[in-house]
Amino acid sequence: MNSILIAMIISVLFQNLLGYLKFKKIINPIFLFSIIHFFHNWSFSFSRHFNELQLWNANLSVEYWSMYDVLFINFVGSWVFFFIIIFLAKTKKYRHNTSFTETKKLLNGYYILSFFSLINFYSNYDPTLAYGANQASDAISAFNPLSQVIFFRVIMCITYIFLNKPSKKTILKIILIELFFSAINFKRKDLILIVSSLLIKNLINEKIKILPTFRYSLFAFFGTFFVTLIPIYRSVNNYVDGFFNVFNEVIYVISDYGSQIFLYIINLTNSEGVQNWTYQLVYDGEMTLLYGKSYLQGVINMFILRPFQGSTIANWQGAYYFKSLADPDNPSQGWDFTFTAEAIQNFGPRFSFISYGILGLFIANLYSKRNKGDLYKILYLFTWPVLIIGFRMDSTSVFRLYSYILLLYLYFYLSKNIKKLDTY
Repeated sequence: MNSILIAMIISVLFQNLLGYLKFKKIINPIFLFSIIHFFHNWSFSFSRHFNELQLWNANLSVEYWSMYDVLFINFVGSWVFFFIIIFLAKTKKYRHNTSFTETKKLLNGYYILSFFSLINFYSNYDPTLAYGANQASDAISAFNPLSQVIFFRVIMCITYIFLNKPSKKTILKIILIELFFSAINFKRKDLILIVSSLLIKNLINEKIKILPTFRYSLFAFFGTFFVTLIPIYRSVNNYVDGFFNVFNEVIYVISDYGSQIFLYIINLTNSEGVQNWTYQLVYDGEMTLLYGKSYLQGVINMFILRPFQGSTIANWQGAYYFKSLADPDNPSQGWDFTFTAEAIQNFGPRFSFISYGILGLFIANLYSKRNKGDLYKILYLFTWPVLIIGFRMDSTSVFRLYSYILLLYLYFYLSKNIKKLDTY
């Protein structure tokens, strides 16, 4: 086993031991980061040790010689994040707390926008169009105001979950709605965001108990199984006709290739292919470093829509800057961009840890202020579902998710649905 991979495994165990001693809880920022970091940033390196035939999600021209160089970047980044959280994430007490009121409106808004989302889907549905086809080739072309407004339904749902204790009936309704949308449009992001928010809300402030842990683990297993079915079904559907024929073929694939399916599952969100692709573009001199400009574009994008940013600023967006150099002529493949790839893209292999340091400072600050009011509570809890999908997105997409929360806060503030409470 490669020495960097061994060091990564040992460091994760050591970091989580110290994290538990600091926070006195198993579910803490170090633990949550370690889980997300593994699945996104080094599960492929781990699984390839057991099966050298594993292929990552990247163009066939991307070679494997840089795999452990990129793994080392992730290794250093994890330690930078760890030290910042250990020393700066502290629970603070506040004399006053601010609370949102009339939060039932959020749930109603979720139901209404889900209905409009369904109408929008069927009005634009084209059964002859292959999945992933006709993707935008640049940042401005990707601007879709209607889909961004409709996405508010997910943010409303998550905010409602964080601020309330939803009934089992309400949770069941929400999950069924999201399963339905995932089944018809073959997309997983909304489902993962909402389900992971439910899990985070129920686990992050609780002491681990055997029965609830088993229940949530079972729920997570079946949720993962369902999410796994979607891309397999999508692949099989390309050469088998008829729903039941496709479904039977999917079950056959799962039963006949058990160990490979397991490796496939742990690599479901892995992005090392694009990380190495970016690394090799920089290494070969084909990609000029952005020196933080993609992050600046992400911040600007929170307040100024892309069509009004001008072609220069809009094209600083990490994912499209990468695509313009790596695969500009392929409209049917987005090559999901990634946190580490954007770090390399901005600061180069030697200084990629800067991005991990910024992330650590951000989470440490939210953790310390999470008891200051509902806004900080939502932002802190929301960060973990965002990272679950956000490590395979660029910063512009991640910042956009936070902008929805800020807009909701503005709505509650202007409608005077925020009250101040004395905490002691």
